[in-house]
Amino acid sequence: SGAASNGGRGRNFVLVVDDDTATRDMVQQELGAAGIHSLAARNGAEALQLLQEQVPDLVLMDLMLPEINGLEVAARLRQDPRTLTLPVIIISGADRQAEARRLGIDHYLTKPFQGEALREAVTARLGAGVVQRRFLILEEHAEVVQRLTSALLAQGHSLEVISEVSLLEEAVTRFDPDVVLLPGRLGTEALLGSIRERSYQRQVVVFAYD
Repeated sequence: SGAASNGGRGRNFVLVVDDDTATRDMVQQELGAAGIHSLAARNGAEALQLLQEQVPDLVLMDLMLPEINGLEVAARLRQDPRTLTLPVIIISGADRQAEARRLGIDHYLTKPFQGEALREAVTARLGAGVVQRRFLILEEHAEVVQRLTSALLAQGHSLEVISEVSLLEEAVTRFDPDVVLLPGRLGTEALLGSIRERSYQRQVVVFAYD
């Protein structure tokens, strides 16, 4: 029957992604009872298609999805400047919280969950609005820098841009970013480990984009 819609426009628009019809319906019912509009997708591919058409305020997503799983969808969201900072809540019976944290997932709800816990998690993130973050961008190509910075500055984030790997460790220590963006070819385990060692008392999120 395709994607179900609860309006999907205006304030508090949430995309619900789950291949289980009963869970999808229950989540949309809970959101509707809280006055939150939602749109639903049955799998990762459908979710990505919908996200190309319009960006919601938040994504509620199952982990174990057919075709493209929830973590892969989240990883792709973090490679697009439009959805880079989009809040994502994972709803799953599988314990993959460590992987989810590395992708900057905002919250992890373990199935089965109560409607009250769902509403609290969603309303807390919607109520927070756009959280301003500090982004450190490693990129040598001016057109890529322009594409990334224009989207992030429009959302009110703080940025620092460097063009060489040799400057990265010093910039991480001095700027203390929440998020580091770098090209996929540079996303080696050694480099990621070095970044995390130099971030102060919190875990910096690193996204390697294509």
